[in-house]
Amino acid sequence: MQRARKLLASIAVAAALPTASMAQDPCGAVVYFPNDVSALNSDVQTAVQQVMAQAPTATVDVTGYADAVGAASYNAVLSGKRATNVANYIKEVAPGATINQVIAGGEIAGTGSNPVDRRVEIRLPGCTAAAPLPGGLSAATMAALAAGAAVIILLTDDDSSDTTTTTTTTTGATGS
Repeated sequence: MQRARKLLASIAVAAALPTASMAQDPCGAVVYFPNDVSALNSDVQTAVQQVMAQAPTATVDVTGYADAVGAASYNAVLSGKRATNVANYIKEVAPGATINQVIAGGEIAGTGSNPVDRRVEIRLPGCTAAAPLPGGLSAATMAALAAGAAVIILLTDDDSSDTTTTTTTTTGATGS
């Protein structure tokens, strides 16, 4: 478990972010996708490579989501493609890693075209940290998401109070 936590702490190092304090154990990451995209852009690939290089034998859960634009059945497939693409890339860059489960979380109903819903969550089993809601992200982060930037958020559980904190980085525009 210590090695797996090192994997997620490395997200912060790879992205030049401050690492979590001793009371906050990193337990996951969230990667956001542009609208109607399931392919991994070079920013996401680089981040996954750097993270998995730190703990190539970690066990992770991968869950994909979509916003509520379009048919629910289409969004279920899209969320599954996102999760599968991230899981396959983890296996490619870290063949010793174990993917505990890959889940198609489908669409987040009633949200319309919300960039926060177009995401894949990478978590250690047992991680209870919640992905941030739109109101929990800065205006700059929301603007970057709307512009199609690759945004990666580090999730941490605070062992003393079981709260969630996030650390955010924007890695650049992705086009589309």
